[in-house]
Amino acid sequence: MPATPEQTLIELLAIQPGERVLDAGCGLGRWTAELATAGARVTGIDIHAPLLEQARIACPEAEYHAADLLTWTPTEPFDAIYAFATLHWVLPPDKAAGALFGMLRPAGRFAAAFGGLSETARGLEGCYQPVPREYERVLKRAGFAILEVRSTAHHFLVLARREK
Repeated sequence: MPATPEQTLIELLAIQPGERVLDAGCGLGRWTAELATAGARVTGIDIHAPLLEQARIACPEAEYHAADLLTWTPTEPFDAIYAFATLHWVLPPDKAAGALFGMLRPAGRFAAAFGGLSETARGLEGCYQPVPREYERVLKRAGFAILEVRSTAHHFLVLARREK
């Protein structure tokens, strides 16, 4: 069976055992658990606190924070950040990219996915739907180096590294 876009994004991160990984917009914690299975020490963040109750069941070994990605500050930088279908809702995109950059250690990796939204979600005001080139520019302005951009049937995936 082919890998899902979520699994492919995790594979792109190439997590090493013991690395600190942020699941940005962790929701119910399904992919938080997958990141932990890959050997990461995972922190999940989501602005919707009630979702974290389920996330704690899905992956009890992770640390969780109910917080806004734009204003939350971790106690130490991460080795990698996983953001699947989260950044559609974190605006403005330049501020989001800057916040994520600041959460990574130098040479830390960032993997994000856009797309796969329902027709209803795409029609909502404030839904950010960039094309790959546009999002590459957002990341470069924040100080990231683009390592890979990959398209799937309904998503595009980007892997970047924090420079400096």
